[in-house]
Amino acid sequence: MELKCPESNFLTGYWAKVRAGDNLESVYWLYNRSGEKWLLTLAAKIHRCADVWSSGLKDWHGVNLSQGFREPAIYWMQAKAGKFLKAAYDNYDSLMAMYGQFPGGGIAADENCRPGYTDPRQATETCAWVEFMHSFEMLAKLSGDPLWADRCEEIAMNSFSSIPDARPQSPALSDGRQHGAVGPQQQIARLAGPRNDAFLQSV
Repeated sequence: MELKCPESNFLTGYWAKVRAGDNLESVYWLYNRSGEKWLLTLAAKIHRCADVWSSGLKDWHGVNLSQGFREPAIYWMQAKAGKFLKAAYDNYDSLMAMYGQFPGGGIAADENCRPGYTDPRQATETCAWVEFMHSFEMLAKLSGDPLWADRCEEIAMNSFSSIPDARPQSPALSDGRQHGAVGPQQQIARLAGPRNDAFLQSV
């Protein structure tokens, strides 16, 4: 179906383009099990029609960044051009230079990364933690670079494991002002009570 769709109508809309790397990963997964050559044609089409992450960061939504930065490295498996693998490293380095002052391996993006909100008091959505770890696992596997495994472990052991129950009924999170699931550094302030909240808002 995707292969037959005209490129002008392919990956239409915001989410399909910005998160096309996940689609690409699924196509390669199927190709590795079936050996069907047409899947490589489809993969090239997905890369062509996706947002162009190989020339830098394309979006400031935390989850999109956590998923999207790796798209060039996924395509590198087929293209074999080193610039695609390097682009994933460059994307990560750029992102962390701007918004990575957040402890525990994450980025300051309670929903979106925002200019002026870069310090360790920001939050990271649980979804962004998960997608970062998934990206790191994939990059470690396809590049063979243990640095990505270290980055995954940093989040898994220092941040992700300490996120409290983020269901909407959780009283520590349902203040009506925050996205439902945020990282542990902000949770400590939330659980400490109103006085600490006021301090965080006034600084």
